[in-house]
Amino acid sequence: MTAIADDTGASEASVASAWSFPNFRIFFIGGAISNAGRWMTLLTLPYVLNEMTDRGLWVGIGGAAGFLPAALMGPWAGSLADRYPRRRILLLSQSASALVAASLASMWAAEIRSPVAFVLVAMVGGIVGGLGIPSWQAFISELVPRETLLQAVSLNSTQFSLARAVGPVIAGILLIEFGPTVTFAVDAVSFGAALTAIAMIRVPRQPVADRGDRKVLGELIDTLGYIRGRAGLSTAVGTGVVIGMFGMSLTALLVLFVDDVYEVDDSWLGWMTGLLGVGAVLGAPFVARAKVSIPRSRLELGSLLLYGSAIAVFALSPSFPVALAALPLIGAAHIVTAAVLNTSLQLQVEEVRRGKVLSVYLTFLLMSVPVGQFTMGALSDVIGVRTAVAGGAACLLASAAYLRVSGRLATLDDA
Repeated sequence: MTAIADDTGASEASVASAWSFPNFRIFFIGGAISNAGRWMTLLTLPYVLNEMTDRGLWVGIGGAAGFLPAALMGPWAGSLADRYPRRRILLLSQSASALVAASLASMWAAEIRSPVAFVLVAMVGGIVGGLGIPSWQAFISELVPRETLLQAVSLNSTQFSLARAVGPVIAGILLIEFGPTVTFAVDAVSFGAALTAIAMIRVPRQPVADRGDRKVLGELIDTLGYIRGRAGLSTAVGTGVVIGMFGMSLTALLVLFVDDVYEVDDSWLGWMTGLLGVGAVLGAPFVARAKVSIPRSRLELGSLLLYGSAIAVFALSPSFPVALAALPLIGAAHIVTAAVLNTSLQLQVEEVRRGKVLSVYLTFLLMSVPVGQFTMGALSDVIGVRTAVAGGAACLLASAAYLRVSGRLATLDDA
C-alpha cells in the first residue's frame, strides 16, 4: 500500500478537510440520519423483548440476533465489497434493511407478541445489514483522495457517534408517547435518507480484485493468513473482540438497569443510551488532535483502562446520578478505542485487500458483541446484572494489562 503521510495518517491535514468533498458530505448526512433511525430499533428491540418476557436471557438473545448473522456474512460481504460496485451493494442492503424495520413495526401493530418471531426478523435484518457493512466502510475510500482518507474515517466514526447520541433519545421519547410501532416505523423511513444520499453520489468505477480460481472460503483463509502475518493487524482484530464482548454488549443490557436496578421511568433508556453517544461525540475531537502527538499504543491503553473503569463504576454505583455520569466516559473511551483500531488497520493494509481485511475485523467484532450480550444476559438472571456487567469490566481491564505487558499494543504504532 502506498504510504499515507506518516504513522498518524496525514497528520498535517485538518480533520475538516474531508468535509470539503461533496460526495463525502452527502454520504455523511444521509448516513447520520439513517444510523440515528437504526439506533431506534437497537433500543426498541430489547425493550419489547423485555416487555414480553421479563427475562435478561431474551434481552441478550435479541442483541445477538442482529449482530451474529451480520458477523457470519462477513466473509461474503468482504468479497462482495472488493468484487462489485460498493454503491450498488449499499443501495440493495439499505433497501432490504428498511423492509425489515417496516416488518417489525407491522408485527407490533398487529399485536404479535412472540419473542421468537421478533428475534427471527431481527436475524434477517442482521443478514442484510451485514452484507453491506464492509462496503460502507470501504466506500469511503472512493469519496475522498487518499491523503484525506483517515480524516474521512475519523469523521465517519463521529457520524456514528452523533447517531448514537441522538437516535436513542428520540426513540425513548417516541416509545413513551407512541409505542414501539412508531419507533420501528421511523427507523424504516430513515433509511430513505441513506438511499437518497447513495443515489446522488457518482464515483468512478473501481478496479476489482483478481480472485483467480479462489472461492469465498479460500479468500477468507488467505486474508486470515495475511492478518496473522502482520502483528499490528492481528492485535487490532483481537482488541476489537475484547471491546465487542465486554464493552459494546452493555447497550443491550441498559434496559435491565432501567427496570430491575434503578426502577426509573422507561424514557430513561433513551437518555442513557444517548449519553453514551454524547461521550463519543465529545471524545472524537480529542482523537483527531491526540493522534498527531500521542502514539496509538498509548491512546489505546488509556482508552481501554478508562473503558473498563467507567463500566465498573456504572455497574456498581448505588447512586443513579453517578451511574449516569459514567456513561459519557464509556462512550468517550469507546470512540477513542475504535478510532485507534480503525486507523491502525487503514494504515497497515494494502488497498486491494481493504474490503476483505475490514470484513474479517468486523466479523470478529460483530461476533463478539452477541457472545457478550448473550453471556451477560444469561448471567444476569443468575447472579444479577450488576455483577455480570462488573465482571465484564474486570475482563476489559485484565485484557488491557495483558496487551501492555506482552508488547502487543506497540504493534499498533507500525505504519
